[in-house]
Amino acid sequence: MGPDGMRGLAGESGIKGAKGDNGLPGPRGPAGVPKVTLVMLDQEENLEHLDQRETSEDLALAILDQEDHLVKEERKAIADPVAAEETVVKRGEPGSQGEPGLRGPRGDQGRDGDPGHEGDPGLTECDVMNYIRETCGCCDCEKRCGALDIVFVIDSSESVGLTNFTLEKNFVINTINRLGSLSKDPQSDTGTRVGVVQYSHSGTFQAIRLDDPKIDSLAAFKDAVKRLEWIAGGTWTPSALKYAYDNLIRDSRRAKANVTVVVITDGRFDPRDDDTLLTYLCSDPSVDVSAIGIGDMFDQIEENESLKSIACQKDGRVLGMRRFADLVAEEFIDKIETVLCPEPIIVCPDLPCKSGGGITERQVPPPWKPLAEEGSPSLVPTSLEGVANLLSGLSEQQYGVGVATMAYTAQRAKLAQGEDRQQWTQLFIDSFKYVYGDIMGDPEKALGLC
Repeated sequence: MGPDGMRGLAGESGIKGAKGDNGLPGPRGPAGVPKVTLVMLDQEENLEHLDQRETSEDLALAILDQEDHLVKEERKAIADPVAAEETVVKRGEPGSQGEPGLRGPRGDQGRDGDPGHEGDPGLTECDVMNYIRETCGCCDCEKRCGALDIVFVIDSSESVGLTNFTLEKNFVINTINRLGSLSKDPQSDTGTRVGVVQYSHSGTFQAIRLDDPKIDSLAAFKDAVKRLEWIAGGTWTPSALKYAYDNLIRDSRRAKANVTVVVITDGRFDPRDDDTLLTYLCSDPSVDVSAIGIGDMFDQIEENESLKSIACQKDGRVLGMRRFADLVAEEFIDKIETVLCPEPIIVCPDLPCKSGGGITERQVPPPWKPLAEEGSPSLVPTSLEGVANLLSGLSEQQYGVGVATMAYTAQRAKLAQGEDRQQWTQLFIDSFKYVYGDIMGDPEKALGLC
């Protein structure tokens, strides 16, 4: 047999045969995996899709397959975050806040609270008095120098200058502050009266007289001193001494008063003045004279002799200093105070609750007893009517009672309301005027301190 020949060409395709019949159904396959996203499905929802005819083994396998699918999805999310993000169900925006609900019914009343701690006891009258003494000093003891007439002769020449002239006036005021209250009556046999002469060139003098009826309090005297104006002329000291004696001392001095003159000058007097008048005050032995020289020139012997002549050659009566500012120094005020009032008498007000002896808190001071309200444990009246009667019946010897009443009415006015507050406030004003009226002279001026 010979070799195979070449393969022939492919024939044309035949016509497509008819569709065959459907085959028989195959056996039941295993349960499919439920659809899963990255959002965790609730376990109960998964179970609803399972055929209840499944066995417990099939259920366990389904759960394991679900967990395995989740692991695969997580790995895909790590590999492709953008694709994974598209499969995540995003949470929507929060809605608007709803309307508040209706108010609930009122609850039951709670039980009464436990009693609080016992409070501190209130201030007693003695506590009030001690507080006032410590804070305002209105109940302090007072220095009294007996009947004393004092005349200050101060230099108002051009060489002094306005600033130093003001220091001279301050010196006068500070010194008188140390000597207690002034005598209201120029003719009184007790207390202190003060006069001032400022001098410059010939015939130029201004004075605050010892017997001026307008000077009825320390405040009035201070105002008069402050109104003195710098003259700015020459220095006629001898003539000023003569003027002081003839116009302020000779006819105005009180018969039972000690007379003291304090002379302040900053240099030698005008040569046209009469130098024999330097000892003019020495002609009256009842007048004590102190001379204060300010400036370096008083280191010279002849100028110091002028000061000694003014002071009547008495030891300890010539005082010198370098500057006018030294006039108002505390040390110098102490020194001049000793010169003017060498043997002062210390008088303390008759107050209740004195520390260190005297009337104690349990004792009833005689001035208060008849004024206390009947049946009241307090030493002082406590009603509006009682306090008003107390104030209207106070005498000058009951200063301490007025101070305590002032503190009491202030406290009552602070706590009261309405009409009672107005009435207590008015009683406070009345007691304030009583307490400070003696210092101010005019009770109405006392209100200016408020």
